[in-house]
Amino acid sequence: MKKAKSMAAILCGACLVLSGTAVPTMADSMKVVTLGADLSDEQKNTMMRYFNVDSSQVQILTITNQDERDHLSAYVPLEQIGTRTVSCAYVKPTQSGGIKVRTANLNWVTCNMIATSLSTSGVKNCEVVAACPFEVSGTGALTGIIMAYETASGEKLDEGKNVILDIEVQGAGQSGQCVSVRISHGYRPLPLVGQGMGLLGLVGGNGLVRQEVFCEMRIHDEWALESEFGLSYESWIDRWEEKA
Repeated sequence: MKKAKSMAAILCGACLVLSGTAVPTMADSMKVVTLGADLSDEQKNTMMRYFNVDSSQVQILTITNQDERDHLSAYVPLEQIGTRTVSCAYVKPTQSGGIKVRTANLNWVTCNMIATSLSTSGVKNCEVVAACPFEVSGTGALTGIIMAYETASGEKLDEGKNVILDIEVQGAGQSGQCVSVRISHGYRPLPLVGQGMGLLGLVGGNGLVRQEVFCEMRIHDEWALESEFGLSYESWIDRWEEKA
């Protein structure tokens, strides 16, 4: 059963708390909502109600597709960014509590991706909700979170430290015998190296090379599976008690 996809690590809708080196945070009253520029007015109002705020309580930023490309094209494939910006975010810098993230209707950007992106940029404490009226990748929300935190805190994030990983964990389930982890990341190669990799077709349209690491391991040793007791815990316990 697929457990998660992240950094960008883990379940959509779950909360993740991370701590890191601090960028000073502002008072809890500094709240920002980002809205995708390509949403209709009705959809934008729906998102404001979802975040449980009105325009008098928060600063509102409109995020465009160009904003997405400016902030994410060095890390995220252009096919994920797309040509329209519709996902939204609510950001509230806090004084303590770590980074807390909740998402809804995002099928590529995950809680862990958002939390790690903020953490590696120097954020220590923040509450974030990223969502959309319908299912999308979520890159607009990710862009909005970066821009919103800078607006709310008055601090420029160090995007040079920003790392966005795509992490997928595959569980064994009830009948499976293996668990696996797949981590992929886009990086920009050095100029001469990039030219050579480009000739080989390894460089994407955004100038990035996609690197992937995959690891799979059995959850039980073969000797246990092939033994007379198999995976029966009761049989192994009985055997140990007989020898005791």
